[in-house]
Amino acid sequence: MNKVSKEKSVPGNLINVNGHKVHIYATGRGTPTVILVSGASTPSPYTDYYPVYKEISKIARTIVYERPGYGWSEIANTPRTTEQITKELHLLLEKIKENGPYIFVAHSYGALEVIKFAQEYSNEVAGIVLIDGVNPKCLLQRNDFITWTNIAQYFGKILRLTNIIKLLDFINPYIKMCESLPDKLKEINKVMIYNNLCSKNMSEEVKLMIKSSKSVIKGGNIGDIPLLILTSQAFNDEIKKWKETQRELKEWSRNSKQIIVGDPQDSSKIRQHYMHWYKPKVLNDIILEFIRQIQQKQI
Repeated sequence: MNKVSKEKSVPGNLINVNGHKVHIYATGRGTPTVILVSGASTPSPYTDYYPVYKEISKIARTIVYERPGYGWSEIANTPRTTEQITKELHLLLEKIKENGPYIFVAHSYGALEVIKFAQEYSNEVAGIVLIDGVNPKCLLQRNDFITWTNIAQYFGKILRLTNIIKLLDFINPYIKMCESLPDKLKEINKVMIYNNLCSKNMSEEVKLMIKSSKSVIKGGNIGDIPLLILTSQAFNDEIKKWKETQRELKEWSRNSKQIIVGDPQDSSKIRQHYMHWYKPKVLNDIILEFIRQIQQKQI
């Protein structure tokens, strides 16, 4: 397959932000607009969030946003701190003339970005859903996690640059997890892994995790903005600090709720962390109800 980064094959639109092009894919109708923000090092947010946007878009306009270095978005030369990324997301939404306030759905490390957005632009946020979202306090307490993530980025980059990654499809957990994608998206997902795995911007985000975490903590809580915290069962059961900091995520808003999602009998942390693939119907039902409550001003 030819490289899918060519503009003619882009499913959405490429928007120029601070000298680099950012890819967004919009679908559906209805307010508030839902913005889907991926976790760190997700090669293709467009394919990763497919199980979510195909359902959410039935009741609300839904936008998949790909950070620089992800999906079809170009590499950015600006610092990859959460603060900078958030400013660029806000500029992007202004450029495409989207009308807030928005509901943000963020996976894993994307939590820092949407919390920072709510701190800086609170009037433009109607609600936040965190899918196993990282608490910045957890990152400050887990130097071992940062170290191993940096090591993984280094080896991932080698696998990509040497094309060895193409020989490892049969053991790649991300490819295996996304086997239920439509064939076209399945192929796009593979090529995006080959093209983007541990890209320059992804690695920079990891290196700046501590700085980004401190910035979010300094920003303080987000007031009464509805905050729904979805925590994976496996992480919650097996990692003590994760369990504690997930519970503490409720302190970021005076209007927050936590729900544990998963199967106590399944110990796979990676699979459960990607709960939008592991339990798509359960997850979507929860998110759809959250959106309806905001639409009907019940929360």
